[in-house]
Amino acid sequence: MSRRSTSLIILLVAFALVAAACSSDSEAETTTTQATTTSEVTTTTGATTTTPEATTTTPEATTTTSEDPVSPPSATFAISEVGFGTAGYVEITNISDATASLDGLWLCQQPSYHQLSGTLEPGESVRFDAADSRYGTLNADGGAMGLYTSGDFGSSDAIIGYVAWGPSGHGRLGVAITAGVWTEDSSVDATGASLISTSELAPISAEGWATG
Repeated sequence: MSRRSTSLIILLVAFALVAAACSSDSEAETTTTQATTTSEVTTTTGATTTTPEATTTTPEATTTTSEDPVSPPSATFAISEVGFGTAGYVEITNISDATASLDGLWLCQQPSYHQLSGTLEPGESVRFDAADSRYGTLNADGGAMGLYTSGDFGSSDAIIGYVAWGPSGHGRLGVAITAGVWTEDSSVDATGASLISTSELAPISAEGWATG
């Protein structure tokens, strides 16, 4: 073989080796690229995003209703004492636990009457003198006194308190019995100068009274 032919063979072999090396580098780069891409895909796919849920708190509406300090007269007052004679009197007491107004209430000893006014604290009492009123002389021999929420003295819906004493003169007794503020055939034995309630509530019979 000539020298020229030998040189040609050597060049071909060298070229083949270079080509093979280039091919290997290309495959390595390709493999690396694929590996990198796969890794990035995996990382992206595996990522978890957590979005906190929005929480809205609505405060509860609160309604405050102020209470009227004046109680209804029908649940508040009672006749607590009766004094006899020309200097007699009728005492009214606030038997509730709230300040209350007497305005609009009436005392009636049939056929006389007297409209009340003023304000009483819990447990407070006030006397209305017979000489200064229109309910007449209070006679220990017999009589009756009613406490009303209006001037409709014949109405069982209006009467809220009653006391009868002695053997006669028990005006509006039927009205009081119908309303449940006095018991039938009950009257206080008035042998003293006055009658005094012994009950913390409005007495509805003679048992709730004592002679003073």
